Amino acid sequence: MKKGSKTLKILLIALIIILISIISFIGIYNKGNNNLIPEYLLGRNIQGSIVIKYTPSELESNKEESNQESENSEEVENTENTEESKEENVEESSNIKEETTEDIAEDTNSSLTEENFIKSKKIIQKRLDDLGLNDYEIRLNNTTGEIYVIMSDDDKIDSAIEVLSYEGKFEIRDAETDEVLLNNDDISDVKVGYGSPSGSSSDLSAYITINFNKQGANKLLDISNQYVVITDEEGNTTEKKVSLKIEDQEIVNTYFSEPLTGGKLQLSLGSSTSDTSELKKYLDQGSRVAVVLSNGKLPLKYTSNEQEYVKSDITLDNIMLVIYILMDLATLDILYIIVKYKKNGVLSAMAYIASIAIVLLVVRYTNTPIAIESTVSLLLLILFNHYIYTKILNKIKKDTKSEEVKAVFKEVYKSCIDLLIVLLIISVVFVYVELTAINSMGMLLFWGIIGTIISNYVFGRTLLIANAQKEV
Repeated sequence: MKKGSKTLKILLIALIIILISIISFIGIYNKGNNNLIPEYLLGRNIQGSIVIKYTPSELESNKEESNQESENSEEVENTENTEESKEENVEESSNIKEETTEDIAEDTNSSLTEENFIKSKKIIQKRLDDLGLNDYEIRLNNTTGEIYVIMSDDDKIDSAIEVLSYEGKFEIRDAETDEVLLNNDDISDVKVGYGSPSGSSSDLSAYITINFNKQGANKLLDISNQYVVITDEEGNTTEKKVSLKIEDQEIVNTYFSEPLTGGKLQLSLGSSTSDTSELKKYLDQGSRVAVVLSNGKLPLKYTSNEQEYVKSDITLDNIMLVIYILMDLATLDILYIIVKYKKNGVLSAMAYIASIAIVLLVVRYTNTPIAIESTVSLLLLILFNHYIYTKILNKIKKDTKSEEVKAVFKEVYKSCIDLLIVLLIISVVFVYVELTAINSMGMLLFWGIIGTIISNYVFGRTLLIANAQKEV
């Protein structure tokens, strides 16, 4: 390879690494000074958390009725002055309480069951997963049905609270007779999207698409054939309409102009607009509706009557201290590689920095929660980088040919395959642990290993090959 073309290739790769590093460490800002790169998702033990208590509405009603009966019985006791009357009233009061308890027990047997409690918990968990929340915890009281949701105090908290407050009830009814024609059991999934309305090129409309299962698709076809404008022999028209309701609120009252054969029903959200912020607002609303309807209707209606903020014990000074220590360790390791291996060390250091930048970008885009325990994985990645780069550089000399460099990389990666497999297995096992601290360690370790391998092979290998002498 000619010296000029070799230098040009190295400079081009260096510019790519600098660009990736700037995007990762600093970000990309638009005219509104907003960073287009996602923020880091901090775990609950750093960010703090919100504890929300959800209580079955039926349980609340039963408690209120029981309390009211108790108050009434106490008033009865206080109205009579004679000992005989008091004894009679106390006996009557106990009877009322027994009847009330029996009534609640009967109601509990009908709907407040452990099966419904567990089903409700699973639906709530699916909703949180679809919202993209990774760092949360759900606790269920199997006796009362009360559900405690513990979430990180971040920008998704408002969306989560709103989504969890819905029962998720969906119905298409006959507008005249109120007969239920379609409900949640007929839905397969719900998607949100946007597009240009017919005849418009600049304005965009947000919409949700309700996909029905086979049973629902057949029902929808029948409904779209029946609920139409009917014209009699004299030319008089009659509109046979349906009412689409979500959470018992009417969204649409209409008839069908043509049969719906695809098993899909599309509903527009808001009005057409060319304002991107307004379109985003509609899409966010649609996404929340989609999350609720896609995961089914709660078997019980829940109300949120308690919220508690739990502050983290970890201070900003603690976090910054850990970050500075890790940065110093990585910097010292990079300087060691540069000083010991000279030019090849500089080229490898560039790839080293690129691996860090790639890992941080992946962490942001995969919403990997950062816990204080994650520092263990970051420390392991520094050691892993040091091991890989020094092992390769020890085998490359000043007069090593390009073909020999390729052979060195192949040999080193082959010798490290057992270590890589072990680390990847450990990281994958950690990922499937529900405890956020362990899960975060696994995610960081997994993406860190992948990022290091990609950066080392794509950038490090290419730079060292370009710097080596062409074999004659």
